[in-house]
Amino acid sequence: MKKPLEVLRLYPAHDYTLRGALASREQRDPQRPFMLFGDKRWSWEEFASAADSTARLLVARGIRKGDRVALMARNSDGHVLLLFALARIGAIMVPVNPEFGVNETGYVLNHAEVSAVACSTDTLAVAREACGKLQPWFMLLDGAEADAPNLFDLVAQAPPVELPDDVKGEDTCLIVYTSGTTGFPKGAMHSQRSFVTSGEAFVQRIYLQDDDRVMIVLPLFHINALFYSVAGTLAAGACAIIVPRFAASTFWQTALDTGATEVNIIEAVGAILQNRPRSEFRPEHKIRRVYGIRQQVAGTFRGEFGIPHLIGGFGMTEIPGVI
Repeated sequence: MKKPLEVLRLYPAHDYTLRGALASREQRDPQRPFMLFGDKRWSWEEFASAADSTARLLVARGIRKGDRVALMARNSDGHVLLLFALARIGAIMVPVNPEFGVNETGYVLNHAEVSAVACSTDTLAVAREACGKLQPWFMLLDGAEADAPNLFDLVAQAPPVELPDDVKGEDTCLIVYTSGTTGFPKGAMHSQRSFVTSGEAFVQRIYLQDDDRVMIVLPLFHINALFYSVAGTLAAGACAIIVPRFAASTFWQTALDTGATEVNIIEAVGAILQNRPRSEFRPEHKIRRVYGIRQQVAGTFRGEFGIPHLIGGFGMTEIPGVI
C-alpha cells in the first residue's frame, strides 16, 4: 500500500484548479477508467474531452465566469461532468436536493440567482415552478423536451468556441446549501482550491490508492459525496462508481459487480445494512475501506462483512473533513 504522499506524487504538480488537477491525473494513463455509471465507462481522456466540450456548450449558451448553474437530480455522471465543465470557465455549480418541494427549491434557486438549471425528468416541473422571476434555461440529464433539451445531445453539438484562460484556484466552483437548522439555509461557497485540497486530505485520511474504485451511494448534492468521494477520486487518480441512490437490497451486489474497494456512508446507512437479511450480502466483495462508520456497527462491518479498515469522521458543509 502506498503512503498518501506517494500516491499524490505519482502525478505532475498542478495549479489547484479542477482543470489542472484533471490534466495532471490524465497524463499518467489517459485510458484508465475515471468514472463508471451504469453501463457507461469514462476513461480519464474521454472525460477530460467531454468536460471541455460541455464547457464550450455553456459558453455558447451565455454562461460566464461567476454565473451559477443549479443541478437538481439523482446521482449521475452528469453531476461530475457539469461540475468540471463549469469550473473550466470559472462558473459555479449549485447542487439541489431532488426531494425538495417548490418552496425549498425556490429559495435556493432565487438566492443563488441561477442562470441555468440541469434537471431530471422527475424534478423538472418543480424546478420550473420554483424559479419565480428568474428566467434560467433548462437542460435534462435524462430524456429531452422541446424547451429542455438533453445535456449530452447538446454537448455532442457544442460549437468550437474559445474557452477562458483566466480561471484560478481561488475562484468559487461550488455553492452548497446547509440544512438550515437555525434558519434559512446558507450557501457555503467553496473555491476550486478548497475542492482539490479536500480530495488530497481524503487521500491522507483513508489512504486512498490510485487503483481504488470508490463507490458513491451518498447524494451528490451533499458535501460528503462531492468533497470526499469525487474530490478524493480526482486526487488519487482512482475510479468513481456513481450509483443513482443508496439501495440497501442491492448494495452488496452492486459492490461486487463494480469491483468497488471503498465506499462512504452515514450512520443511518450503516444501521440499515447491519439489519438487512444476510442473504443480500456478497462475501466475494472487494471493499476494504468504509468511511463514515460509527461504533455501534463497527463490529458487524469488520467481523461479518470482512472490511478491515473502518474510518469515522466529522465535517461541516462549510468545513469539509475537520477530524
